[in-house]
Amino acid sequence: MFEITFLGTSGGPIEGTNCCILLKSSDKSYKEIIENNLSDEILCIDAGSGINRLSEVIYNEINNLEFNQSLNLYNDKSSVEHYYHESMNIIKPFKDLNNPHNDDTTPIGLSMKIFDNINNYIISHPHLDHINSLVLNSPNFSVQNSKNVIASSSTIDSLDKFIFNGIIWPNMQEFKILKFNKIDYHQQFELNNFTIKMYKLSHGKLFNSIKRNNSISLIENYQLNQKQKNDYHTTSTPYLSSAFLISNRLDNDILIFGDFESDSVSGLNFNSLIWKDISPLIISNRLNIIVVECSNSNLSTNNLYGHLNPIYLFQELVLLNDFCKQLTSDPHPLENLNIIVNHIKETSTSNPRKKILQILNEFNEKYDLRIKFSIALSGVSVSI
Repeated sequence: MFEITFLGTSGGPIEGTNCCILLKSSDKSYKEIIENNLSDEILCIDAGSGINRLSEVIYNEINNLEFNQSLNLYNDKSSVEHYYHESMNIIKPFKDLNNPHNDDTTPIGLSMKIFDNINNYIISHPHLDHINSLVLNSPNFSVQNSKNVIASSSTIDSLDKFIFNGIIWPNMQEFKILKFNKIDYHQQFELNNFTIKMYKLSHGKLFNSIKRNNSISLIENYQLNQKQKNDYHTTSTPYLSSAFLISNRLDNDILIFGDFESDSVSGLNFNSLIWKDISPLIISNRLNIIVVECSNSNLSTNNLYGHLNPIYLFQELVLLNDFCKQLTSDPHPLENLNIIVNHIKETSTSNPRKKILQILNEFNEKYDLRIKFSIALSGVSVSI
């Protein structure tokens, strides 16, 4: 089993609770990890949130407070449980960390101890909502407590050139505080107690203009003349993001997506390759949880900028269902699959999480896929 802590789940435009997942196997507690300095047990997938957010989570759990920042943004009266499928086990893995007789067990002290034992950051792509805490927390790291940053070549190159360049932020990689590791797509690699395979995703397109590069997804969103439109189709390239298939020592798998768009929008088959690759794992019940984005609750297919809305997400899941049906006579091969929706962009009115969950469940019933849908909430942990 995995324990998943969603430190941050927001895709913006707010700050402070952006995407970050702490992942570990369920057979080791955070208390054991801290007490025994077990630095091989936790992965950090993306780093939009970090030490501060975990400090808040620890404070809430040790004081038995029911607080969720994602829901407090809205006039929302639904409980945390409303957003998770009834089969999902919501846990509080940090509640036993407090020792009132020890000055070192402040929430921020405990948070720092946990991050001291996180050696590996896996980054899906270099957008700020996925790297913010890696940057701001890095002064708390050291040569003796350096961190491995593991990502695609394009992500590592961007971090090196545009972020940790001595201008935007100090060259932490030159000081041996961060160690950059480039990983090839579709290659499996070992990382401490985990086996990981990284997949390629399309997160919109880069249109090479004279003045600057623009990350865009739909040409209709821009007032371009015919020559610019022709140039767009001939010179644009996909902005690459990543998904990670992660296996633990208990032979459990989890698939975690960074930001991405539908194949039907990108015109590529990146997602189809993933669905085909993982379908045997779903049929064998080895893979029963996928964390995936659905950034926009709006059903309009314009203005997605390299993201998914409920229509496109469900379209992708129908394709996954088709691949699985090729391998089994079971009419409902996704019946045991948990989909946790992440990276939802905030709105100024009603809670987009509630709307996305409602729409996905309606599609689920209409097409009888029997998927178990949940919505990731910042600060909430689950065991599965």
